[in-house]
Amino acid sequence: MIHFCEPMGRSLFTAFVHKHAKVRMAGLRALFDVLCTGVWKNSVYVFEQMVGFRDPNIVPIREFYDPTTKVNYFAMFVVDRSVVTRDCFYKTMAKLLIDLPDRIDHEGRIFPYLISGLYDPNDGIRQTTFELIEEIGLRHEEENEEKLREIKQFGYVPEWMYGGKIKDEHVKLPFPLKHRPRLGSRILVKSYVRRYLKALYREIADWIEEHAERASHLLYYSICYVEEFMTQYLDHMLIAIYKSILVRDNKVIQTNIPNSLRLIGRYVVPTSWAPLVIQAIRNELASFYTYTASGSLKAFGYIYAGSIELLQPG
Repeated sequence: MIHFCEPMGRSLFTAFVHKHAKVRMAGLRALFDVLCTGVWKNSVYVFEQMVGFRDPNIVPIREFYDPTTKVNYFAMFVVDRSVVTRDCFYKTMAKLLIDLPDRIDHEGRIFPYLISGLYDPNDGIRQTTFELIEEIGLRHEEENEEKLREIKQFGYVPEWMYGGKIKDEHVKLPFPLKHRPRLGSRILVKSYVRRYLKALYREIADWIEEHAERASHLLYYSICYVEEFMTQYLDHMLIAIYKSILVRDNKVIQTNIPNSLRLIGRYVVPTSWAPLVIQAIRNELASFYTYTASGSLKAFGYIYAGSIELLQPG
């Protein structure tokens, strides 16, 4: 069945790849209206086209004879050469997450791209993205006021805050995070981080430096939001990092990976990470990797530094 919004959505793809920035921005601005055309529940078909997604269990018969190419238009906007176009892209993603009727169905697809704005080369875009995510978080708190009421009223304090001795203002986070993200923002990122973590681990070890850099950025800023929630993903995450931490010829990875490990040390209790790291140092964990012991030993130093960071006087 052909849905009315699907052909209209595909008609925007030409604008997305146009050589003029104004045309690409016009296509982005038209995206929201197209997704709300007809039965808005059908907008999922447009999203699948835009991110180059295809159900692995469904392969069109025609592709056996006429191969097609899938293009991720969202990924193209993240690296767009125009600053104003990238700014328009992130604002459009935020608008979709705030106003789109079926936004809950698409949050998992959109959030990783929105978080990408936190490490955009332009400082203005980074600040704007943080503010947009905070606005989305506020909206989430307002819509789920009853569910979050107890957390706010009883003042839930995670274990890494040592019973409230550590305050939000004591926590130093990377630019553009001016302060600890609000509760709604943290909850939303926690809800969807699991969807891209496995893919992110593969990208961190990618031989293409550009892919590895973006993955390290995404991991770093994701940890800033999910905090102690990363505990349940430590086993696979640490193994993925043991190789990346030994990279010496890429300054971006050399910065992001140690910083990510410091955050792990800050947010995750030692009883959770210590057994995993010690096993790796002894080469008892994934011993068939030659870099496991050396990488884990180096990682241990950064994790330990993060675990005592907030206990330093002053």
